[in-house]
Amino acid sequence: MAKLVGARDMYAIRTWIAPVLAELLVRGKRTVDEGAI
Repeated sequence: MAKLVGARDMYAIRTWIAPVLAELLVRGKRTVDEGAI
């Protein structure tokens, strides 16, 4: 049971972290682009 819950938690964390990382990457790229200008 513990392993199933752990796997489910990992999946939930990954699905939550993926869009967050994407958002940070987009913001970082915008900051670099603005800095280049």
